Amino acid sequence: MEQNSREGTLRRALPVSVLLGLVAAVLGTALHGRILYQEDGMSGLPLGALAALVLSGAAAVFAGVLYRRPVMSAVAGAVTYLVLGAFSMDIFGGPLIVTGTSSDQTLPITVAGQIWLFGQAVVTLAAVVISAMVLGRQRRADARAAAVPSWQGGSSPSAQGSGDLRP
Repeated sequence: MEQNSREGTLRRALPVSVLLGLVAAVLGTALHGRILYQEDGMSGLPLGALAALVLSGAAAVFAGVLYRRPVMSAVAGAVTYLVLGAFSMDIFGGPLIVTGTSSDQTLPITVAGQIWLFGQAVVTLAAVVISAMVLGRQRRADARAAAVPSWQGGSSPSAQGSGDLRP
């Protein structure tokens, strides 16, 4: 019975994690090009790329924590990274993510593309570690709660002031 519920959860978790990865890739790619240019117009801060990485990391952690499996964070992050790889190639009439390898764009947009593309690998690893830490802490808390007798949790008859033993 438990095996069937695990398989059912996995059947739901995998498509949701893939969908989260796709959404993070598309929205992050739209966001990564937002650059705060300085007055000279040639230098700027790639704030959009950093925001895209935060979005992608949040989606990956959500996938792992939602289904209580850190591997789902890895799935969402890997899907995002694969889509970013496709977006950085010249298959859409020009790359959607400019990394300086196929275009002579100005420096800030190239830096933003590199941060978004290569930072995704780091964010995926961080998302797996974060979701594993959160789930490990939750499992330890659940194990401690299961090990404590119910009368120590504040539901003793003397603590309630009556002889009723219901919690």
